Amino acid sequence: GWFFGGWYDNAEFTGAALPSLYYSPSAHTLYARWMTEEEFYAGTSIEWAIEIDTTAAQTVVIDTAGETVYYKFVPTETRSYTISSQGSIDTYGYLYNSAGSQIASDDDSNDNLQFRITYTLNAGETYYIGARLYSSSNTGSFTITVA
Repeated sequence: GWFFGGWYDNAEFTGAALPSLYYSPSAHTLYARWMTEEEFYAGTSIEWAIEIDTTAAQTVVIDTAGETVYYKFVPTETRSYTISSQGSIDTYGYLYNSAGSQIASDDDSNDNLQFRITYTLNAGETYYIGARLYSSSNTGSFTITVA
């Protein structure tokens, strides 16, 4: 019932997992990271979307080139919301309704390389955000906010 999350050089599992072809000329202790199904698949699809708090910025980490990370949230009131990214890397964003159908997208608002989607959302309905880097060959991190 556990999923292998990679080998790490520290017991806290910080940083990236070691490459599968790891070699060291001296003895090292490696730590195997075992994850639940939910941890392993978190954010990899709408079905495994990560629930976010809309009152705080969410850090998006793209550690596999071409990856899209998915988040879900439920608005508390019906109104216009703006979902945007902040950072120094070119980003792309998608908005999906509760059925998983794309209802909006943006790749760079006002030529600043960050996405910005403004859309009227209904209170009590579930929505999903897909966030990725514009270039499918890059990795990195940025933040998104829902306001």
